[in-house]
Amino acid sequence: MTLTSIDYQNIANMVEAGSNSIEYTKGNEILFIEYTYTEDGYDEDDYFNGTGAHVVTTRFLSVESVDSFNNNGEATRNDFCEGQLLTMVA
Repeated sequence: MTLTSIDYQNIANMVEAGSNSIEYTKGNEILFIEYTYTEDGYDEDDYFNGTGAHVVTTRFLSVESVDSFNNNGEATRNDFCEGQLLTMVA
C-alpha cells in the first residue's frame, strides 16, 4: 500500500485520545494501526475575554504497530511513515 498526504490526513482525522486502533481501507487493502495518543492543556477562564475553550498545550502520539492486509487476509507491504503522521496529529 502506497500512502499519500491525503491518506495521512484521513488517518490523522481518525486518531482519538487513549490507546486505540485504526483500520484504514484503501483499494483492496486495509492498514491496521495500534497507537496511544494523549493531550494535555487547560481550560481558558478569563473573566472578560474567556471563551471557556480547552487549550491544548502538549500532544503525544506513539505508534505501537502497523500492519497491512489485502481482502484475503494476506499480509501486504506498506510505506507507512510514523513521522509524517506525527506532523499532522501532534
